[in-house]
Amino acid sequence: MQDALPDATIRPATDADADAIAAVHLASWRDVHRGIVAADVLEALDELDRAAQWRQTLGAGHATTLVAEDDGRVVGFASYGPSSDEDAERGTVELYAIYLEPDAWGHG
Repeated sequence: MQDALPDATIRPATDADADAIAAVHLASWRDVHRGIVAADVLEALDELDRAAQWRQTLGAGHATTLVAEDDGRVVGFASYGPSSDEDAERGTVELYAIYLEPDAWGHG
């Protein structure tokens, strides 16, 4: 295992984080799906579109999104909120997304 990210902090995401969240989201998605999804499809994913989607998500208030920062740079995020299962007990939470920048993988 690589060294931990000693300076990593977790904080609530703000609208100002949408671009960084989109960059982490797509970098991770591209790396994980390389060799599974066609390269041209992965390259066609648009960070500006994804950032706009994240601005909408962050502004909607349905989910809570946290970012992980290392040395002031967003290196990961997690988004969660009410369960989408119709039969879930009240108060049940669902993890909607969790992503780390590939360079941060394996750091604990």
